[in-house]
Amino acid sequence: MGRDLKGELRVGVEKLLDAIKKMDDAFYIVFEAPTGYGKTTSSPKIYHEVVEYKGIASRLIHVLPYRSIVDQLYMFLHDKIKDKTVGYQALSIPAPISQIGIFLKSPFFFSDIVVTTIDSFTYNLMKIPVGEYGKRSGHYEVLRGSILSVSYTHLTLPTN
Repeated sequence: MGRDLKGELRVGVEKLLDAIKKMDDAFYIVFEAPTGYGKTTSSPKIYHEVVEYKGIASRLIHVLPYRSIVDQLYMFLHDKIKDKTVGYQALSIPAPISQIGIFLKSPFFFSDIVVTTIDSFTYNLMKIPVGEYGKRSGHYEVLRGSILSVSYTHLTLPTN
């Protein structure tokens, strides 16, 4: 979970957690680190600091480009976090999750921690919630007051 080979938190993650403890309610933080640094796997600790300790957000939303990565992260968080609801949203049920039957689909992003694909997130952000597709009103306001973690952004950008 954002740890080095000795099992200690990486310096960048420690600095992020310190910055979270020092921030006020009207502040935001952008944390960039190289691939494999532990940003995603550190998210339970970051969630705890922001939601439980500071109380300035209601949930954590992970946005990922592919359902296969949503599947992997969902399973990791589902196994690691037992005291919070962990849900996912992708436009279809990822096969490995549906085969073992331990999934909590969260089309309105109501779970404490939500792992979602970029397309589902974008639809909700644009006020076209996937859980109520085709209706004139929806549950898109839940995105406000959430910790947003966008990973693998380089995979969603044009290659030219």
